[in-house]
Amino acid sequence: MEIEKAFKRLLVKNPFYGLFCLSLPKVVTTDVDTLCVTKKGINCQLNINPDFWAQHTDDEQIALLTHELGHICLQHMFLSDSFPDPTMFNVSADAEVNSYIENLPSNAVTAKFLGNKLGIHIENGLGTKKYYEILNNYQQQQQHKASSPTQPCNGGQGGQPSLDSSPSEAAQDKEEKKQDSHKPERQPEEEQPQEQPEKENKQYPDSLKDFKPVDDHSTWKDFKNIPEANKQLIVNNINSILKNTAEQVQKMRGTIPGELSGIIEKLQEKRPEVFNWKAYFRRMLGSIYDVNIKLTRRKESKRFSGNAGVQHKKKVSILVAIDTSGSVSPKELQEFLSEIHYVYKAGARVTILQCDTRITSIKEYDGNNVIEIKGRGGTDFNPPVDYYDKHRNDYASLIFFTDGEAPLPRKKPAGMVWVISSCGYHQDYYGKVIYIPKDNK
Repeated sequence: MEIEKAFKRLLVKNPFYGLFCLSLPKVVTTDVDTLCVTKKGINCQLNINPDFWAQHTDDEQIALLTHELGHICLQHMFLSDSFPDPTMFNVSADAEVNSYIENLPSNAVTAKFLGNKLGIHIENGLGTKKYYEILNNYQQQQQHKASSPTQPCNGGQGGQPSLDSSPSEAAQDKEEKKQDSHKPERQPEEEQPQEQPEKENKQYPDSLKDFKPVDDHSTWKDFKNIPEANKQLIVNNINSILKNTAEQVQKMRGTIPGELSGIIEKLQEKRPEVFNWKAYFRRMLGSIYDVNIKLTRRKESKRFSGNAGVQHKKKVSILVAIDTSGSVSPKELQEFLSEIHYVYKAGARVTILQCDTRITSIKEYDGNNVIEIKGRGGTDFNPPVDYYDKHRNDYASLIFFTDGEAPLPRKKPAGMVWVISSCGYHQDYYGKVIYIPKDNK
């Protein structure tokens, strides 16, 4: 079927994966041989070869889509570093994803497929790590058998003469062996040193030698060779999409796939806020604020009977500075973003200013937890404080999220709040200071 039609059919057949797919950029291209996932900014892009796509039935096409989306949901692109053998990891990752998919192409690697090849029983749904252990143990057993062949002992070929040999024959054999000992040893041809492919040296089971994935995993290396902060940004984006997709499915009274339920539950656990921002902003409503106007059916219009009334809602304008210097870890950035979301939810109009030794970005926050981090250089508190001091008529307060690894700024404007990370530096900050506790999970 047409690829666009397959997306719609997936949405009906499996709403979770269908909605998740809608959040990803998708490209139909002959630049890839099959299907693959590539990096696209802070998102993952789904790439599909139309010729490969046309070779499969409608049901297989839906299965292939689900397979690729499963890799993204389980974030297999970032897990390969934890497994020494990349080929074995690819097989194990496919076996996990395919445990939950029906109507796969006949060459797809499943637990049953591996079990048949190895001659052992392997259950579905064990997870990538367990499948890797099973394959690794099997390979080690094969290597042990190959390195310890069973040989006859004293069967006429050893150092002692055979019991069936006469004394003269034994003496002749001894003389021949003595002469042979002076000859240079010649290794058999198969033992001559020669370069062998890494895969052959590892003596893979036949199932791995013949392994041909239904998709292309070679593009996963693009997710490894990026700075840790950018990697964390992509992970946060995938988690945000997973969480939002789960919320939409639950509103539709749909079902979250069992293989993802544990991940979703963990994502839906809320990190407690470290400060009562709502009460703080309520005390500041005499300062700089915006008025949001929206229609509401709860209040009837005073001018037009039967029509929705107008609701006025005040929002405090807050400038939030994020220290994005190299000393701030991805974990600390995650703490900052979580708390900033509470600031936004408390009813503030939030403008985010990113800074290291200079201001790298100024942008209004829209409630999205995924923010593209810029900077990662040194640390200087002066540029954001100077900016706030210059625009005091626009903001009621400056909330500065940092690890504190820098000298305090020259200016000391009123209305500043310092939020120090759980691993941050304690010093004599002026204004209000909030320390994120180390056990804030």
